[in-house]
Amino acid sequence: MLDDLLKFSVLEEERGLADVEREQKMDVMDKHNNILKEEEIMWRQRSRVHWLKEGDANSSYFSQNS
Repeated sequence: MLDDLLKFSVLEEERGLADVEREQKMDVMDKHNNILKEEEIMWRQRSRVHWLKEGDANSSYFSQNS
């Protein structure tokens, strides 16, 4: 996918893109952005799961010193 984006960028610099090529580039960019969004959601969910399992590390410190 990144190779396709690079190819379109090179073509755009060399001679410009035809309408069909421009649409293809936009489709690839949309797919890439969707993958990035899904990856961000995955990492956020992993972080929440980790926090739920481990809890807040500072809670025990403050509980002991009260």
